[in-house]
Amino acid sequence: PGLSSTPSPLPRAAMLAARGARGLRLPVVRAAAVASRGLSDAKPSYSERMKATGRPVSPDVKIYKFPAVALSSITNRVTGVFLSVGVAGVGMAGLAGAPVPLLMSSLGSTVVAPVFKFGVSFCLSYHWLAAARHTMWDFWPETLNNVDVERTSYLLVGTSGLFSVVMAFL
Repeated sequence: PGLSSTPSPLPRAAMLAARGARGLRLPVVRAAAVASRGLSDAKPSYSERMKATGRPVSPDVKIYKFPAVALSSITNRVTGVFLSVGVAGVGMAGLAGAPVPLLMSSLGSTVVAPVFKFGVSFCLSYHWLAAARHTMWDFWPETLNNVDVERTSYLLVGTSGLFSVVMAFL
């Protein structure tokens, strides 16, 4: 005789059927609305809006001043890539039958030899010293603080540069 707290199954079925019918029509209506707008009314992209206002596209890394530690980390990665590409290139040339020792000897006697020697020795020394620094941090983590990390970043660049200048003219 009283009202039940659970709804009857009939209204629920009717509600689901109505939702299903609306769900089937919605994409058709949406597609028709988009098609009626045409291509000229399309919203400009983020890059186009920023270009129109004269603002740089975010993130614009040119406005940031990278700390020495970040530049040191980036340089370590770049020197690692250069070393990998160089070793792979020389290895592939050797596998292809190129006379690698003769090529290296010929390159070493040219006018541009100091530039190549500097590049190779800088990559080798920088990457090796950066690995030694990271190994030190692994064994003695108490040496890992902002002041010492920045100091060793400058030391790393200076030492590698000095070593490379010496090696370029040997």
